[in-house]
Order: sequence, then C-alpha cells, then structure tokens
Amino acid sequence: MSADNPEGAEVSASLRTIASRLFAEVGYDGTTTDMLVSAGADRHELAAAGGKSGLYRAVMEDLIERRRRVFETELADATPGLEGFSRFADAFLDFNLENPVASALWMHRSLHDAADFADLESRYVAPVHRMMIVEDGDPALAIDPEMQMATIGWCVMGFLTRGLFRADGSTIGAEDPGTVARFREHLHHLIELMNAP
Repeated sequence: MSADNPEGAEVSASLRTIASRLFAEVGYDGTTTDMLVSAGADRHELAAAGGKSGLYRAVMEDLIERRRRVFETELADATPGLEGFSRFADAFLDFNLENPVASALWMHRSLHDAADFADLESRYVAPVHRMMIVEDGDPALAIDPEMQMATIGWCVMGFLTRGLFRADGSTIGAEDPGTVARFREHLHHLIELMNAP
C-alpha cells in the first residue's frame, strides 16, 4: 500500500505493461490518463490503482523489486575489484536487456521527469552500492569504486538508449546480438583498464 494507492489495489500485469510502455515512450509528465485509456487501460482499474501517479509508483516499485532480486542473486558474494565490477556490469547489462523499458524510464528520470517521486533513485541505486562499495574505501583499488560503478552505468545506458554510431552514419545497438557481444567485450576491457595497477 502506498500514499498513491491507498486502497492497496493489485495492479494487473496488463495495466503495468501498458503504463510501462507509455511512461518509457513519453515520460510520466507526458503521459495523460486519456492516453493510458486509449492504449487499453480500464478507467476503473486505473482509478483503483491510484490514477496515473499510483500506476507510475506501481510500475517503478515493480522494476526496483525485480532489479533488487537479480542483483542480490548475481552479486551476493561480489567485492569491489576486477571480478566484482565485471559481474556488476554483466548483471546491469543483462537486466536492462531483459527489461528494455527500464533504460528508457530511468533516462526520463535523468531529465527530471516525475520529479514528485524523489525517493526512487535512492531506492534503486542504494542497495547495489551497499553490495559493492566499502564505506571507508579500499586503498588497493586503482579507481574510486563509486565512480567506477557510475562509469559502467553511463556506458550501459548510453549503449542501450543510443546504440553504436558507425562510420557510414548508421546506428546499431541492442537489437543486434553481435553488437551486444562486442559491447560487452569492450565493457570488460574498460573495467580491466580501470582496475589495472
């Protein structure tokens, strides 16, 4: 139950899918109730979910929870350093490849979309930081671990949202398995360089 959804109504998977697609395409601020209904949302179910704001909260809470479960599994025994950051990069890339709206939703938030939901970033990022970053730092690490995590995040989000620009002016990205493999190899090479003595 949340302030946006005081009745604690369950939000159906179909309604979350409709909302996720629209919020990813035009952002929370650009999405209207009429657009949600036109895309297939039932007005009564939408109202029971707390309207547009309750639905947005439900979509983001679901995303945060699914991401938390993946990272707790993939990074359970990870530590900062080459192996840990490589595992973080793979988990982050794979999660976003399997949940393509995730990148778009967070890119909208980086442009101050849905600014009323100020707690979401800390809840999305903080659990992974707690897994990967030693509070007092680690003098053995070649680079600031917080900056290293940010660098990996920037690279993955940039690749997923913009793709790879090629010399002929075309763009190729996550839709091409070969390009994904090439990007993953490049990302691991970058992590090796960041963790070199």
